[in-house]
Amino acid sequence: MPQADNLTLRHMAGTDALIGQTISHYRIVERLGGGGMGVVYKAQDTRLERFVALKFLPENLAQDKNAMERFRREAKTASALNHPNICTIHDIGEHENGAFIAMECLNGVTLMSLVRNQPMELERVLRISSELADALGATHEKNIIHRDLKPGNIFILESGQAKILDFGLAKICSSADEANDYATLTLTQAGVVMGTLPYMSPEQLQGLRVDHRTDIFSLGAVLYEMATGQQPFPGTSSMEISAAILRDSPKAVREVRAELPEALQEIVDRCLAKEPSARYPSAAEFRDSVERLRLEISSGIRRNASATASAGPSIAVLPFTNMSTDPENEFFADGIAEEIINALTQIEDLRVAARTSTFSFKGRNVDLRIVGDRLNIKTVLEGSVRRAGDLAG
Repeated sequence: MPQADNLTLRHMAGTDALIGQTISHYRIVERLGGGGMGVVYKAQDTRLERFVALKFLPENLAQDKNAMERFRREAKTASALNHPNICTIHDIGEHENGAFIAMECLNGVTLMSLVRNQPMELERVLRISSELADALGATHEKNIIHRDLKPGNIFILESGQAKILDFGLAKICSSADEANDYATLTLTQAGVVMGTLPYMSPEQLQGLRVDHRTDIFSLGAVLYEMATGQQPFPGTSSMEISAAILRDSPKAVREVRAELPEALQEIVDRCLAKEPSARYPSAAEFRDSVERLRLEISSGIRRNASATASAGPSIAVLPFTNMSTDPENEFFADGIAEEIINALTQIEDLRVAARTSTFSFKGRNVDLRIVGDRLNIKTVLEGSVRRAGDLAG
């Protein structure tokens, strides 16, 4: 677990009654911090003579049966994972002060502290994204979904290596019936959606059934923030952020940071697709795309129109024009274009221009050849929508 990178957390250590106590065979050294599902201390393992991080359930939740179940599930879930990019669980125990998890004590900072309105260098962004995809791939192979991937749950070691923390919201998938699939939802309070805005997928936000592709969405949101220094779905309230996740497309990464490659835009857009079926089908495929881009950058290869043209078939679907008199049909017109884009992305070996890229031409009278050149696309599809009632007379 992370050591505190916030002076406020360290200030709290001096007034903590547990400092200096020995619980089981762990001697509490200092308080590192805390969150909604646990308070974390640095402790010395007196048996193995090493430092560990102890995570205790907060006292106000210690008597909560559901919270205790989630806490134990976090330990059981994470202990089944053995991966260099996942925080290692050493032990679990109970004491009069409550249940605790012993895990490796990490030196470094959270990704959240590194990405505070400040974009990261592209190579570092891609390397971290690749490592996170590796870790998620390992969890998904064990039918585990993290469901709360965010910068605060990603730790960057002093060596630069990324580690995923906190599987407190992890959901173990089952091939059993759908009723079992929803069973973990009872472990939280009624009406509370599990996860963290603004990194939640649309289906997660709506309380619908989720699978590993909800982690792909969250990974895309984290990638966007690392690359631009901005969250993809900003807002001043939970309602605004929720509406943006469900309805809006993020500002194009190249609009925020012009030097970013078009390929990165395509990766982000595919991750942040509203429909799970339009996202990467696996963390491994996401990682492959990231690694291809890393290779292009490291070898000095830059995509251009002629290179793309020889690479295979490609298409861009422009936003459809609303030809009716009712402005409400604008949403319908956009929806038709989005559905076509989603359907085309399922065709193997067909490169489909990202929605954010094509919708940047909305309302602009641009020659289709120019659109094709700018997007490095062979074929451009445009269309219009008109209500049947508008044709009368």
